[in-house]
Amino acid sequence: METEAKVKSQVELITAEPTIAGGIPELGVIARNGQAMVSSNALAKIFGKRHDNVLRDIERARADMPEDYAHLNFEACYYKVNGRKRKAVAMTLDGFAIIAMGFTGKKAMSFKIAIMAALRQLAGVIQTRQLGKSSYKDACGTGRSLGLLRSPIEYAAEANMIYTVVLGDKASRLKAKMGLPPNGSIRDNLDDANLDRLDRAHVLDDELMRAGFDHYERAAIVRRAINP
Repeated sequence: METEAKVKSQVELITAEPTIAGGIPELGVIARNGQAMVSSNALAKIFGKRHDNVLRDIERARADMPEDYAHLNFEACYYKVNGRKRKAVAMTLDGFAIIAMGFTGKKAMSFKIAIMAALRQLAGVIQTRQLGKSSYKDACGTGRSLGLLRSPIEYAAEANMIYTVVLGDKASRLKAKMGLPPNGSIRDNLDDANLDRLDRAHVLDDELMRAGFDHYERAAIVRRAINP
């Protein structure tokens, strides 16, 4: 009963809403270089296997597949144990499916289903957010072409206006609250609801710049539209 309950709790984790930065850590699913991946050390822990044995299985599988396929689906990575770096391998959905073929039993099947679903879910989040970034780039391009955003200070002021309207504070303070470094990504730490609001604000800001509204007018209109 305890094992079944644990399996059920892992499967239910796929309903949680991930962020790109956070991934789905309970299932070892992470975002790396624009892809949803699962790490070998997390796999070993979840399936109750020795990590060195999982790495051995990965190396054996890689030896039998075309080099370009292996390069696309397996990537060297590291994790820390007591502050020390240890080697691991991150796998895409396809890479995981190959390695997990050898994991058998009812418990293993439940975990495989959960991890594969989580990989697909995070891949969808990554794709959505990559597409959403175009709204910010469009607004910057419009501001530049119209001469409204001519300096880094003006770009920062426009970005901080949007962040303040949508998320309640300017970028530097939001990063501090999120525990992010100065070059960290706010977008990658937002849930879908706030990301959608941010993207809608950028689209509207773009339209308002084209319509000739100044910075303060845009801020007031975006605020009313995003926070009715």
